[in-house]
Amino acid sequence: MKALLIGGTGTISLAVTRLLARQGWQVYLLNRGSRNSQVPEGVHLIRADMNDEAAVRAALGEMRFDCVCQFIGFVPAQVERDIRLFSGRTGQYLYTSSASAYHKPVKDYRITEGTALANPYWQYSRDKIACEEVLMRAYREQDFPVTIIRPSHTYDERNVPLGVHGKNGSYQVIRRMQQGKPVIIHGDGTDHDLLESEGIFHCAAFIALTDRDEENLLMALTAKRYGVKKVVPKMSRLGYLDIVSLTGLDSVVSPKAIVAGQISSYVRGLANSQGSAVESLHYILGGAIEAVEFTATSATHFLDRPLSDLHFRNGLLVAAIVHDGKMEIPNGHSQIHAGDRVIVMAKELFLQDLNDILG
Repeated sequence: MKALLIGGTGTISLAVTRLLARQGWQVYLLNRGSRNSQVPEGVHLIRADMNDEAAVRAALGEMRFDCVCQFIGFVPAQVERDIRLFSGRTGQYLYTSSASAYHKPVKDYRITEGTALANPYWQYSRDKIACEEVLMRAYREQDFPVTIIRPSHTYDERNVPLGVHGKNGSYQVIRRMQQGKPVIIHGDGTDHDLLESEGIFHCAAFIALTDRDEENLLMALTAKRYGVKKVVPKMSRLGYLDIVSLTGLDSVVSPKAIVAGQISSYVRGLANSQGSAVESLHYILGGAIEAVEFTATSATHFLDRPLSDLHFRNGLLVAAIVHDGKMEIPNGHSQIHAGDRVIVMAKELFLQDLNDILG
């Protein structure tokens, strides 16, 4: 059998070259010759620049092949050139596309032959899809013999197969492992075996922050069942918060509640820009209680007075006072001074200013 590999020295193609050579194929590589030092003995080299169609045609002469494997076709013009060069010259044309061409955002983790192609996030993927469309049209209209391959994770002795790594490549992740630093685990967070193998059940805390509330809840309940002491799932749907409270999980991250608190804090601050305005606002117990942070200013009416001398409104509690960076759980003798941060817990009072806590 006779194969022509366009490229032949990359991550995928060099492995194919070596395998075909071991199996006794007649292997031809068509490339510019810049990395041929690793090519096995017996492989035939055709040196030409694929961007020079006339030079490639001349280099190929009258040769024909059982298959032509294209590893470096990235834009439609390149596969259109290949159709012109190899029509009638090969029994099969194998085009290396990419799994990144599959529909994004992902609708289902299962990839089948029926999975649609669309990737609005990456031009590389859109170009690969366009190349596939050119080839399939040539198959339908010209009977051009094409097979399309969409690799996902690719690796060799030079590239470690990691799904998530930084701009400096996979070896920086290996370096972090050697240094005992944390790394991102690429996997399904609902997979019990994966969680167990990574020692999740021995962690002091577990936080589930995926985009799917159901998966977050499932992971959190699994972690709690196996003894993780602090478990926090993210819940985007406010209607799920009551369900979470029934499961025994005592903390939840709610993006909607956080945003609502930030907006409310900002609006209240605008409403009282001259007084002790709201610095931050958080909702607890499903929004039934507000935790409001103020900074005491010269406009605060009860500075430097014991809290026991003040008459507070019903439904609130001065929960903490931070003075010079030190937090105090207040008692009747505690005083609030200018510059202090004061945290107040309130129920249905809509506090806009620190002075609002007085009855």
